[in-house]
Amino acid sequence: METETLRDLIRSGPTSQITWLPADADVPAIAATLVAMANGEGGTLLIGLTPSGRPQRLSDPDAALDAALDAALSATPPLI
Repeated sequence: METETLRDLIRSGPTSQITWLPADADVPAIAATLVAMANGEGGTLLIGLTPSGRPQRLSDPDAALDAALDAALSATPPLI
């Protein structure tokens, strides 16, 4: 995704198809968000933004990716 496109999405605010969670979001919070999106029209989840859309530093990007994968696999049925 292009940087400017990402900025535009964040400036527009969260919607049913674009939303975000903070850098410290846990697996259940990520899973709930992914399931809600999957039950709708799908979408994009960004991890590492404050509720107001300000970027946060991910202390461990690999751990954030693992949490997202764990969340997708913990859904019934799994999302991936």
